Amino acid sequence: MLLSVTDASRALGMSRSWIYGQIRAGLISSVKLGYKTMVPTAEVRRIVSGGLQEPAE
Repeated sequence: MLLSVTDASRALGMSRSWIYGQIRAGLISSVKLGYKTMVPTAEVRRIVSGGLQEPAE
């Protein structure tokens, strides 16, 4: 399942710009669907459970 950046930011309690910054830095993986950037729910769970580290590939 995918979340919008807005929904991911709400789930993590962080701002949308923080999420985009982490995506640009390669710390949060994302998927582009047309013009929308989506964050996999697995990424949100990973951040909640283990903090922000390099995503597993």
